[in-house]
Amino acid sequence: MRYLVIEDSKVVNVVEAGADFAAEQGWILAPAGVEIGWILSGGNFVPAQVAPTVPDSITALQARLALLQAGLLADVEAAVEGLQQGDRLAWEYAATIRRYSGPTVALSQTLGLTEAEVDALFVTAASL
Repeated sequence: MRYLVIEDSKVVNVVEAGADFAAEQGWILAPAGVEIGWILSGGNFVPAQVAPTVPDSITALQARLALLQAGLLADVEAAVEGLQQGDRLAWEYAATIRRYSGPTVALSQTLGLTEAEVDALFVTAASL
């Protein structure tokens, strides 16, 4: 039979064992489909939420749509004027916006955005 090894409400292992040995260890009989990484919450097993992957780049249109949706497009457009000419040209004419490019880093710093906020904008943009 399959049993779950639980630590801090998280399934850390799935093992094959006899019922008596599993009971001695405090293991729980594995419901169908439950795997390592699932969470025991309120007596039920739920899949762990996986953080979305932050894309390395997005299209310029996706970037602007995400900024518009977040209410930041006007602020970014104003901040672009203060960038060095090369970064300003990159922002205005690049087909793609790279997460760790000079203009992206400069604009995020100018606007006071955290790494997590910029990552969230890239994740949102990639979905548009």
